[in-house]
Amino acid sequence: MVSQLANSEQLPQEAIGAEAVTEFLEACDDDELQKLESISLPAGRAAYSVDSLEKLTAQMLATGCDLFTARQTLFNVERDWRPPADPIGEPVGNPAVDRVLKIVNRWLLAAERRWGTPATINIEHVRTAFASEAKTREYLKELKQRAELNEKIVAEMEARIGVQPGGSSSSVTRWLALARQRNCCLYCGTFIDFFTAEMDHIVPRKGPESTNTRVNLAAACKECNKDKSNRPFAVWAEDTGRPNVSYAAVAERVRNLTPYDNFDGRELKRFKQEVLLRLKKRTPDEAIDSRSIASVAWMARELAARIKYHFRSKQEITVGTYAGSITADARRATGFEGKVELIGGKAKTRLDRRHHAMDAAIVALLRPSVAQTLAIRSNMRQAENLSQRHTGNWKQFDGADHAAQKIYAVWRQHMEVLLGLFNEALQADNVPVTQNLRLGLGNSKAHDDTVRPFCPKGSTPKRLGDAWSVEEIDRASTPQLWLALTRLPDFDAKTGLPENLQREIRVKNRWFSAPDVINIFPKSIAAIAVREGWAEIGSTIHHARLYRLAPKKPGGKPEYGMVRVFMQDLLRHSSEDLFTVPLPPESISLRTAQAKVREQVLAGTAEYLTWIVSGTELAFDSSAFESGSGALKDFLTILPETNTWTITGFYDTARITIKPRQLSAEGLENQNNALLANNQAVCRILGVKGLQISLNVLLQQTVEVIHRNALGEKRYGDAASNSLPTTVQLKA
Repeated sequence: MVSQLANSEQLPQEAIGAEAVTEFLEACDDDELQKLESISLPAGRAAYSVDSLEKLTAQMLATGCDLFTARQTLFNVERDWRPPADPIGEPVGNPAVDRVLKIVNRWLLAAERRWGTPATINIEHVRTAFASEAKTREYLKELKQRAELNEKIVAEMEARIGVQPGGSSSSVTRWLALARQRNCCLYCGTFIDFFTAEMDHIVPRKGPESTNTRVNLAAACKECNKDKSNRPFAVWAEDTGRPNVSYAAVAERVRNLTPYDNFDGRELKRFKQEVLLRLKKRTPDEAIDSRSIASVAWMARELAARIKYHFRSKQEITVGTYAGSITADARRATGFEGKVELIGGKAKTRLDRRHHAMDAAIVALLRPSVAQTLAIRSNMRQAENLSQRHTGNWKQFDGADHAAQKIYAVWRQHMEVLLGLFNEALQADNVPVTQNLRLGLGNSKAHDDTVRPFCPKGSTPKRLGDAWSVEEIDRASTPQLWLALTRLPDFDAKTGLPENLQREIRVKNRWFSAPDVINIFPKSIAAIAVREGWAEIGSTIHHARLYRLAPKKPGGKPEYGMVRVFMQDLLRHSSEDLFTVPLPPESISLRTAQAKVREQVLAGTAEYLTWIVSGTELAFDSSAFESGSGALKDFLTILPETNTWTITGFYDTARITIKPRQLSAEGLENQNNALLANNQAVCRILGVKGLQISLNVLLQQTVEVIHRNALGEKRYGDAASNSLPTTVQLKA
């Protein structure tokens, strides 16, 4: 029965008890099946195995004891026993989930070391929090399609009824319900239209709130809605005097619902079945309580269990899990999002990445009672919008009883204090935006997918006896070939190799003579030899090493450059410090560096400064660029306070790509400020391209290369840093 109700697997007919379960379910009437359907059991993860359940059941039936006593007797455990949980950061096999678990684990352990065991931990779960990038894109695509459908419906409403009702979700819901019901009252079949229809809850909920799901909403005539009042349909239909109102008649109308909106056949069938179940229900839905507002996402609950288990030996802590909608309700209820001073305006804006910190601060102050009050307020507001009865009662609701009202009032006071503290932190730039850095080699692709021939059709092959320029030698397909060419007696570091029809070299125990064709890359590019061809490795840059070059003349101005270090040159050094591994002259990293940088690095005259990776945080005074020209000047004209940047790529041998650390292109789509949304420089720098800037230009002023600890604080070099990267200041 457990397996059948959990829907975790198909119950084999030969399984012990399968026949009895099938017979039992077939004998149940609709009400009994509905009650069984309401039982929620986990699919795949349970506290007890089937074997344990069988033993516990047998023990309780044999002795008449309760579960706790049976568990103690059979397994010799304490009454407060809980199944062991995995460590907080233990991977589950899903890359997106594992990434979040690692971040949470690192942050919590650092906070525990700094401040001790927390009393309360709150978790906000949003739909995409533990989703992969592909799933997130799919979800966002679904949201976009839904928004486009709503826009289409609003346009149709305007065209057909001549009035645009503002495009609110409640108006769209009413329009869709009428379309599915073919403009007939679901209860009596009377003709109704957009202006005469009223939205009714098929099954009411205990308390002031309602169940506002699509399957519980019916478009009804005024007379039916008034007569039904606040009763379940099944109860009202038995004693009403309204004509054509009965379960059989309404069920027939439900079966004839029209698939107006984005329902496919399967969804419409399931929708009808769920509506029929609601029509049979005789008791009101349970009132909203702390259980109904807690996040039901499996991973949020799993994380909460892991956190509780981690702190179990120190003290009992409270771990709350809340859906993201509760956080949004908290922001609106206190006016927080209209007073916070983020970049882009006094409101929550996705333009400023620090809006995540705002949500985290709000979640930290949540309590179960407050969350319950917020959920009821939101539910009442939605019900008013759907029913078109705008009494405003939800605005005055501040708790179901005196205790809840008192807690809610104190919470509002705390939120006012939090607002002031948060705005102060924003003004002082004390809300850092952090990003995980990949410092290991990892297991990403070694090269691009496209493999190209060394000598395409129409090109002239390079023979060993030909004259070779230094640039052509640097394009050698392997480090061994480069070494063989540069060790020839007639090689010159400035001019290369002259023509020599007697030339011979040996590469990996293979001899080549002057007429032999030698494989070189067709252009100066970072690449490796792959399957009788070559492939680019520009996307495999592990890090870049920054250098200050000696001035050309005594007392002259120094220049700056970098060596991009490719994974190919680090594969043999995976167990060493990758950032200090010596780079031989034949390495692809040095062969593709700027000539002046390469020359001084090999000569030992270049001063090593530090290393950077994709994701490294840079801080510098942007005002120095306001008097210049180009995209950066235009960008700073609108957003002059931008002083922290993130490296997002290495554009070429001399330039890096950077983006503002605190800003996101995501916020431009919904940005009310047309000056921001329509500015080409802003869109380009925040978009895919970013800003390409010369290292030599950038490092002519003081630049701080910032590395942070798990708490977001700058990490400086000391004995406690455990060889972790530290913040350095590069002075011009």
